[in-house]
Amino acid sequence: DLVSVVVVAYNIPRELPRTLLSLALPYQQGVTADDYEVIVVDNGSPSAVSESLIAEYGPNFRLLRMDDASPSPAAAVNRGIMEARGDKIGVMIDGARMVTPGLVHFARIGLGMAPTAVVAAPGWYLGSDVQANAAGNGYTKAIEDLLLQSIRWPEDGYRLFEIGTMDESSVDPWFS
Repeated sequence: DLVSVVVVAYNIPRELPRTLLSLALPYQQGVTADDYEVIVVDNGSPSAVSESLIAEYGPNFRLLRMDDASPSPAAAVNRGIMEARGDKIGVMIDGARMVTPGLVHFARIGLGMAPTAVVAAPGWYLGSDVQANAAGNGYTKAIEDLLLQSIRWPEDGYRLFEIGTMDESSVDPWFS
C-alpha cells in the first residue's frame, strides 16, 4: 500500500531541505520509492519553493503551490490530502521537522495493522529546551547547525535523539 506524506511548508528555505532529506532515500530505511510519496505543499511562501529543490529528493517527491493561501495550514493540508495517491496518509503540518530513518517503514507497518489504524510519532525539538523557551535562552540557528554537525547528521539519523528535547505536547507518562 502506498503511503502519502503531506508536508506543509511556509517560508522555511533553510529548514525544508533538511526535512526533505530526512524523508528521502537512502536516509529512509526499509522502504523503496514505490512504497511512499512526499507531497510538499508550499503554503504561499514569499519566496516560492522551487520545483528543482523538490526534484533533488527523488521521483516520489512532488510540489503543490497555494498562491492564495491563508495563514492557517488547514487548506494546505486538505489540498495535499486531495492530491494524495496513497490510501494511507501522513501529515507534517510543520515542514521544519526532521524525521528518523525508520519513520516511513514503521508507519507503514503500523498502518497495516488495522483498516482504520492511526499512527503518530512524538515530536522533538533540536536543542536542550522546548522551542517556546529556547529562543529566549539564546538558542540560534547557528547553535542548531553546530548541534547537527556534532552528531554528523545525516550520517546516522537516530543520533538526533542525542541533541533533542521531546516536544511538550508529546510528553506523557509513557515517555517521562
